Amino acid sequence: MGAKRIVAKKDDSLKKDNKKRKIILIGLIILIIGSIVGIGISMMNKPIEDEKKIDDEQISNIDKNLIYNTNEDVVSDKVVGDISITNIECYFDGNISLLDYTITNNGKENIKLNEYELIVKDSDGNILAIMAPTIDYELKPDEAYDTGSAIDIDLSDVSTIEVNLNP
Repeated sequence: MGAKRIVAKKDDSLKKDNKKRKIILIGLIILIIGSIVGIGISMMNKPIEDEKKIDDEQISNIDKNLIYNTNEDVVSDKVVGDISITNIECYFDGNISLLDYTITNNGKENIKLNEYELIVKDSDGNILAIMAPTIDYELKPDEAYDTGSAIDIDLSDVSTIEVNLNP
């Protein structure tokens, strides 16, 4: 009988040791999985923050590098027939010039501007460029349409921009 008791005690101590090992193993597995998840989450967040930071910096640098034309004859509202062009912004980014503006139909009928001209002149009245944007859209009465045009010359110091609806 004494031998049986010793075996039983060994079995109990083995069971206790196995339970301890299982608990330690489960704890280690949870710790490893938690670490992997934590590292993964922190890695996913960093590029998003870095991209946003770069985007804000790039936008700030772009704004600093733009040269705006504030000449009144360029940025003032223009009215030709039933069409008005307003909210004109003209700026040069070092490579191209951009004109952003709003076209409004002030008439009582729909107007389709398939093609029109923006005539760019210097202070002596010389034509520097003729931009021929197209709008494949029919403007309803009192409807406004935001659009823009681009050209690969510097318009930051031009004197006037005229509009011709019937080129």
